[in-house]
Amino acid sequence: MNAIPPNLTGETLIIEIDKANVAECMEFLIKAHIPFKVEYKGTSATESPLEIASLMSDADPALTPRKKEKRLKEAQLVENIYRQYISDTDFSTSANIKDIVKEYSISLLNFQQIFKTVYGKSFYQLYIDKKMDYAADLLRKGHKAKEIAKMIGYGDKSSIKFNKMFQKHFGLTPKKFQMEARAAS
Repeated sequence: MNAIPPNLTGETLIIEIDKANVAECMEFLIKAHIPFKVEYKGTSATESPLEIASLMSDADPALTPRKKEKRLKEAQLVENIYRQYISDTDFSTSANIKDIVKEYSISLLNFQQIFKTVYGKSFYQLYIDKKMDYAADLLRKGHKAKEIAKMIGYGDKSSIKFNKMFQKHFGLTPKKFQMEARAAS
C-alpha cells in the first residue's frame, strides 16, 4: 500500500492498494466504520475488472452469497460490454448507451454505476478516451484527419466535430498532433 499525503483541504486521503491487499483493507475500513470511496484506475495485464469486483465483494461482510454472485455477474456483463464496444472495436460505429442497456437487459442507472465502479470512469468517457487514442494511432501512421473521422464513426460531414473532440482530448488539432508525431520520430 502506498499512501499519498492528503490534499490541501485535509479531507481526502488517497491510498493505492495492490490487488493482494484490497480485501483486507476494505474489511478494515468497513469494520472501523470509516467512510471510503473505491476508484479503479483501469486494467492491467495482471488484474481484470472481474478480479477487482470479486475482491470487493469478498471484503464486504454485509453481502450475502446471492448478492456476491449477482455483483460478479454484473461485473462480468460490464466487462463483456467493455470488450465489445471499447477494447475490441475499430470504432467504425458509434456506441449508444441506451441501445446497449436495452440489448443486455440492464437498467441504465445500474449499468452506469457498475461500469464506473469497475473501470473508474463512465462508459462514455472511457469510450471517447479509447476512440481518441485509436485516432491518435491512426494519425501517427499517416492517415488524414478527414479519413480518420470517417473511419471512427464521425461520417463525411462530421470531420469538424472530430477535430474539436480530438483537440479537446489532446490539446492539439489532429494536424498539429500529426506534425509533432512526425517530428518526434
